[in-house]
Amino acid sequence: MHRAWYSVLSCLVIFFCLMSCSSRNHASHDGGAHRTVNYVAVDAPEELQLGATPRISGGDNRVDIHTGLVQLAKFVPSVTQIGEEYLVRIVVGAVDDAANIVVTEWVPDSAQFVRSDPPVKLENGKVRWDIDFLREGQSAELKLWYVPEVIGELSGACTIVGNPAGHVSTWVAEASLKMDFTGASIAMVDGTATYQAIVRNEGKVKARGLVVRNHLPEEFIHETGRKELIFDLGDLAPGEAKDVKFTLKAVASGNPCQELSLSSANAGSTTRTLKTQVQLGMLTVERDAPEEQMVGKPVQYGFTVTNTGDVDLTGLSIQDLLPAGTKLISAEEAEVSDGSMKWHLDRLRVGESAQFRFSATSEEVGNQLQELQIKTAEGIEKAFAFETLWKGHPALVIEAIDTHDPLLIGTTTLYKVRVANKGTAKDTNVRIIADFSPHIMPLSAAGATSSTVSGQTVTFSPLEVLEAKQVLEYSIQAQAQDLGDGRIRIRMESDTLRTPVMEEESTYIY
Repeated sequence: MHRAWYSVLSCLVIFFCLMSCSSRNHASHDGGAHRTVNYVAVDAPEELQLGATPRISGGDNRVDIHTGLVQLAKFVPSVTQIGEEYLVRIVVGAVDDAANIVVTEWVPDSAQFVRSDPPVKLENGKVRWDIDFLREGQSAELKLWYVPEVIGELSGACTIVGNPAGHVSTWVAEASLKMDFTGASIAMVDGTATYQAIVRNEGKVKARGLVVRNHLPEEFIHETGRKELIFDLGDLAPGEAKDVKFTLKAVASGNPCQELSLSSANAGSTTRTLKTQVQLGMLTVERDAPEEQMVGKPVQYGFTVTNTGDVDLTGLSIQDLLPAGTKLISAEEAEVSDGSMKWHLDRLRVGESAQFRFSATSEEVGNQLQELQIKTAEGIEKAFAFETLWKGHPALVIEAIDTHDPLLIGTTTLYKVRVANKGTAKDTNVRIIADFSPHIMPLSAAGATSSTVSGQTVTFSPLEVLEAKQVLEYSIQAQAQDLGDGRIRIRMESDTLRTPVMEEESTYIY
């Protein structure tokens, strides 16, 4: 009996050896059917964890293969019905990163291959899956369906091989730009408004070639005169921010909308808009003061500031700058410093007026420019200029002396005549005429202008202009003719003298 069982076991061993050789022969043919698997890589299930003990789960038989790089678990039902389809599951997992993974399944001789998932073709009694890559801890599941054709034990072998894989990653990112645009929501005509744009790179790579542009609406102008402002920001590193500031002057009322555009070489473009209400803030000034005044006399100045715009004005500063030749006497409710006056006004409503007064004088002749500067909290800056003509008046004086007195008959003397303008203005057509008594006779004359001697009269030609503080000198040579009190009578005339000025000098002759 034992000998019979021994014979049976020997036959079975020989049979399985032949089957093994047949399988190895099939494996050696590289022309077997195979397919690159399109799988969803998932984390390795618990049943594939290294060191797990093979077990029967839900009535399945299991075999495990560990290569150190990849591992395989194959599950087959422990019992199935002849002629009925049954499922074989193969779970492949990566212990470390692995590539070019090949799984080969030899179909049992007594079973018919039905299908697989992922699909592969049966060729030379085996099927093959190629898996390009699995990361450490990932797995893929392969499925086969067989139909047994004979009663008995079915045994199908499978193998797994793979190559170690190393990988290095590059993070792919982009630059992401954000721009904030802020500034004045209200501005005044002739006032200024300041704006700011802040550009940030919120991405992970550098943003290159950043340019900000602003095409100005017609209600604004820039100090450069350009209608389009261009700001070259260059490059912007991740997390970096740059700002752009600019100030515009409002020249017309309205509701202009500025469109600020940001462009880049690698991060696209964006725009931001901002509306500003431009209001008409207008001031007029009327002066109440004479346009002409005589030097040295005080003048009462007054001026009225009126809000002729369409919006109330606040924080007004009114400063009057006096010219160097004007001397301030008094100023009502003003701060006085270094020849200037300053008034402050909290608010000037639409249509409302405010008056300001001061008194001043001048000792200098001529036009003197008075400048009034007004500023408001809304950014309005206005300058007004007024002139005052300070007029002077000529004041002519004349004196005459004789150089020898008394005189012997037949001797001569020299009369010196001096004319001075001690006033503050010029005089014109100043003329000197000298008349001599019979006791003395003029011989010759000289001086600031030409002269003529006719009998007992000497006439000097008129001087066109005698400036203030200017002095003229004349001289007349005369000879004693008869005993007695000789007299010279000098008459001075000019355009401003209503009555000639007379001067007389006496010379005694013996």
